[in-house]
Amino acid sequence: MVKEVMKRLLFFIFVIVIVSSRTGLGCQTYGNSPIDDSTVLGLMKDNQIPGLSLTLIENGKIVFSKGYGKTRGVFGRAVDSETLFQVASISKPVAAAVALQLVEKGVLSLDAPVLEAPVVVSYLPKPYLESSEKTDSITLHQILNHTSGLSNNLFPKDKRLVNNPGEKFLYSGIGFDYLTEVIRLSTGKTLQAEALELLFDKAGMKNSSFKMPFMMKGNVAPPSMPVMYHIVVFLVPFLLLVLVFTLLLAVCGRILKKQKIVQRYFWAVLIAAVAAELIIVAVLLVKLVPIVLISAVLFVAVFLVLTKVVKKQKFAFLATIFIWIILALIPVQLPFDITPPGESAAYSLVSNSAELGKFVQCMLDDSQTGGWKTMLKKDLMIKPSEYWGLGIGLCEYEGKTFAWHTGINTGATSLFVVDLENKKAVVCVTNGNNGIKAASELVAEYLGVDKNWDVGM
Repeated sequence: MVKEVMKRLLFFIFVIVIVSSRTGLGCQTYGNSPIDDSTVLGLMKDNQIPGLSLTLIENGKIVFSKGYGKTRGVFGRAVDSETLFQVASISKPVAAAVALQLVEKGVLSLDAPVLEAPVVVSYLPKPYLESSEKTDSITLHQILNHTSGLSNNLFPKDKRLVNNPGEKFLYSGIGFDYLTEVIRLSTGKTLQAEALELLFDKAGMKNSSFKMPFMMKGNVAPPSMPVMYHIVVFLVPFLLLVLVFTLLLAVCGRILKKQKIVQRYFWAVLIAAVAAELIIVAVLLVKLVPIVLISAVLFVAVFLVLTKVVKKQKFAFLATIFIWIILALIPVQLPFDITPPGESAAYSLVSNSAELGKFVQCMLDDSQTGGWKTMLKKDLMIKPSEYWGLGIGLCEYEGKTFAWHTGINTGATSLFVVDLENKKAVVCVTNGNNGIKAASELVAEYLGVDKNWDVGM
């Protein structure tokens, strides 16, 4: 009886895994792709990516744009060319373009300390950074080429200086988060308002926005990850706490005398472990509390069902852990996004490959002057053939120069790569953790560039 129930349970889980791994073609396709749909779908399946948006550019023009897969794994709708994704750190080059337009207008200066902008002081009741001679000297130039000396630790925010401003390259999310404040303080408008006026309206990026909501709604593909991400958040600390509490009881001598660890003290240890973990998570990152709570409730529920079937708590406990690991193969969204909502030049842009393709078109437009050209100059050498421009990565590969940037939020990863000489580009955004790996394969096929895209270098 027990074996039959377990077989049926495992078969059910297997079916869910298979169904969840299936991805379909999207709709509203624009143009014909030189890359087969089967190639894209294969990469999505291999990398557990529910939804993907792909745009290809040839001779400075968008020649193909299409959505693939589902917005929400098993239960989502088909991704189309207008489905919106979190594009994460691709926010940075877009925000850099806005900042450089403000330089052209004379609102900001590239090489003067940002705090010298005339409007800043009157808008600065509480400084973003703790004031010091070093932090007050940070320039827009240093923020854009990642030499501000600020860290990349955004969650939670670590606003301390790691290096002296201008000293060396250090990819910095905090630097661009500071840029959000600099734009607001120097213009009296939000980053989103300035982006609409200076970039989005002109480029035709009608649906793009820096105002990331807590819950993405509508035609959107929220971040997705294998359940393992959420399970590990709960299960690994939970098992460690179970071990700690069990050892504490053992040291007290209560368990050793009666030799009934699981039967007599299991529930006390279980409840204590869950309570302790919730307290720890609440202190470290309050947004994870609902995830941990849901995981704990589901874990206990599965354990109770299996206890009725197996009759022995020890085996039921081990079986529950086994089921948790099997479920980790399923890419789904939970109704909680741990990426903080709000507006940040570092990570909050919501867009898709088609609209980012329009941003790339602006970059490739020979009629553009000023900030667009400044952005693409090799401003800082990181190592041979690897450079940083103002808000964007640059590299030389087989005699060509490429502009690029990745985007990595939890469960949402993206990449665009631009051949500046031939005016070709790949823009790929996904709602999976392994999107950059899949996108790199597409870049290799379309642009012939086979390399590791790493913002940290």
